[in-house]
Amino acid sequence: MSRGEPTPERMRALEDEFEMVFVYSSLRRQCVDAYRMAGTQWMGEGEIAGGLFTVDASPAWQRGHSGMWVKGDLFQISPDHLLDLDSRGEAIERAIDVSGKYRRVRVKVYGIAPSRYLGDAWAWEWTGSTERGHAIESGDWIDADQPPPPSSWYTHTAGLLLLGFFAAFVVLLSDLHPFHGTPLLKVILGLLTMVPMIAGIMAYWGIRRREIAKNSARWILAASFVLSIPMTWVLVTEISAWIAF
Repeated sequence: MSRGEPTPERMRALEDEFEMVFVYSSLRRQCVDAYRMAGTQWMGEGEIAGGLFTVDASPAWQRGHSGMWVKGDLFQISPDHLLDLDSRGEAIERAIDVSGKYRRVRVKVYGIAPSRYLGDAWAWEWTGSTERGHAIESGDWIDADQPPPPSSWYTHTAGLLLLGFFAAFVVLLSDLHPFHGTPLLKVILGLLTMVPMIAGIMAYWGIRRREIAKNSARWILAASFVLSIPMTWVLVTEISAWIAF
């Protein structure tokens, strides 16, 4: 179970004193209405069954959409806070005519990775029509509220750095290279050992920016981390030998 996710037993124990709520849109920690959750306890991320739409800038989650899942955050809040949230449900500040569009219902919440039942929580279901709305295929409101950048510049740069790293090592270690066996070669190789670290940093920022190629960025980050271990050892060894000399 991911860090911060409560066990079903813990969920049941908290229900006597607190309420558990699942928020899927503007009330999430990264979104515009996050301030409305001040004073609550974040319990982790999760997902619930159903479809997610945007209708006139309003978030709209509805049950009954088989095979679809909606991502969100699980919070522990006071009963008074729960009643306060009922006044507007999951509506955002700029939403138009949202009065009476939400109803609070009980839902089953599951962990995202691994997918394990966490317990029941309150969530606000959209009661209006979604015919003129737009489906959010990923089930993640952040993709609609904060669209990813159109380019994957960081991820592509990280990938090119790794490809260049392998190509440069093959060339520099060949007998045909003019620097072979010279002190300058050691300097160049020393600089080259830092390339996987730089590629890893670029891939990390590609993930943070939620670039379109973020899945590739995860693989690049993993490869960069693995390569950085021996490269760091080589760099430290060379520096130690140079200082000793």
